[in-house]
Amino acid sequence: MNKPTKTFKKFGYRCFGSILYSFCTWLLKDLEKNGIDKVFFLARDGAAIRRAFDTINETDIKSYYLYASRRAMIVPSLTDIIDITDIFSRISIGKHISIRHLIKKIGLEDLNVKDFLSAHNLNYDYEVDVNNIKDDKEVISFLEDIKELMIENARNEKSDMKKYFKEMNFEGKIAIVDIGWHGTMQKAIVRATGNKEIYGYYMGIVPNTNKEDMHMKGFLFDNSYNERLYDKFRYFIGIFEFLFLAQEGSTKKYYNNKNGYLLYDYEYSDTSEKEYAIAIQEGAIEYIKDNKESENEECYKNLLKIMLHPSYKYAVLFGNIKFVDNEERYIAKPRGLSIYFRSPSEIKKDFIQANWRIGFLKRLLKIPLPYYRINELIRRAYFSKKG
Repeated sequence: MNKPTKTFKKFGYRCFGSILYSFCTWLLKDLEKNGIDKVFFLARDGAAIRRAFDTINETDIKSYYLYASRRAMIVPSLTDIIDITDIFSRISIGKHISIRHLIKKIGLEDLNVKDFLSAHNLNYDYEVDVNNIKDDKEVISFLEDIKELMIENARNEKSDMKKYFKEMNFEGKIAIVDIGWHGTMQKAIVRATGNKEIYGYYMGIVPNTNKEDMHMKGFLFDNSYNERLYDKFRYFIGIFEFLFLAQEGSTKKYYNNKNGYLLYDYEYSDTSEKEYAIAIQEGAIEYIKDNKESENEECYKNLLKIMLHPSYKYAVLFGNIKFVDNEERYIAKPRGLSIYFRSPSEIKKDFIQANWRIGFLKRLLKIPLPYYRINELIRRAYFSKKG
């Protein structure tokens, strides 16, 4: 085991194990309280949580690993779309999305839509402004043209999803477990299956999330609960998600084959990220085995200390991890002061793109400064200017 891997394992023991253990004891209590005897941990973030749960579970509650993803769950829920702009409230996106990624999220990535795009003077790289989508007549017209294809595909995927769910005994009063943050997959499952007896348990739910009258609870933070803690976690949310990384590709869709699902290629297969994630999770499981029956109300304390006030060593270790979403980029890896002195505009661009801006500044400047406080001031100034 090399030095970085050893450090990550120690980090898992010190900072991640107490969170997993406290979450799983909280989960067990609520499952018993609600009379739920089946709990499904959603791929991929649920894999690490299920392992922790199975380590401490001494009840008759059965745990399952359900292959799932936002894409696999949301696409089958698009069968009832009437107003084409409603898709933007169902898929998980930010303020902007390229046509290429939009097509993927609605399930048509395997379809050649170049002719449809050309007819509306669009291309795959065109950036859609989600906030002003109703004013973008070409995009709306393009989506209307492919609407029937989208709905037909959604029906087919919905049929395959139901077959997989039936094989997994995913029915009746059940619980699902995932990392969070808006309950998007739970909402999609309920729309697609009509099952309103699904109880969702999450590491956290973003405050002010519309739960749509569903059974949904966050452990670390939730609506009107620990909202200030969420404000802290949002500074390193990409790293927190990395801690749960499973060693497989994301679920693409449900499929009529021997497995019942189809996976994308694993995005981290040729890098050190896989090794580091395994080490963190191994350390966490060791902690759980060593500390049973020692629930910690401030289970996140050590994690906050490192993430909000990092040493240079941790800024480098976590900063060098690649974060893969719609594109691949480092979590926090500045290019150097000399480059930024020559091109001051580049530091703003790199800072905004950094997934962990506190770590970015620590790596860049190296000296001891209140980087968390600096980031808070920058954030407040930004929103104040935005009005």
